[in-house]
Amino acid sequence: MVRPLFAPLLALLLLGAAPLACGGEAPLVEVAAIPADHLEVTRGDRRLADTTVEALHELPTESRESRGTRYAGVLLRDLLRAHGVDPASVQGVEALAADGYAIQLSGDEVRSDATLVAYEADGDALRKESGPLRLVTEERDHSVRQLRRLRVL
Repeated sequence: MVRPLFAPLLALLLLGAAPLACGGEAPLVEVAAIPADHLEVTRGDRRLADTTVEALHELPTESRESRGTRYAGVLLRDLLRAHGVDPASVQGVEALAADGYAIQLSGDEVRSDATLVAYEADGDALRKESGPLRLVTEERDHSVRQLRRLRVL
């Protein structure tokens, strides 16, 4: 017999393992465990995309100036659209860095011409401490360095 206190925990563990047992997709990993050259796009506990820096180069490139640096990359709304998410339906996005730092963007910021997932700065790949991906916005004082996950809200 399972003690009542442990029953919810046991149920969660069993439900978490169910997608693997049924051949579904693996549960999400900690943000720090996502490889540096990857970017996950998730909604809830579901992975919508696991893309790479190389794959982002295939999307339309935009550039934006921020604090004296010229960044090149992909508009956030275009990245979401490329992975089957209609930006008009998005209430917001939480952007998470490898070190756990996170910011939440509003739906308007997601759809903005100013929100960029950057992979270059001043014509070169981002430096290791900033990249390989960085979320850059004009409306915010801080960007997200070492971007690993975008969680659609």
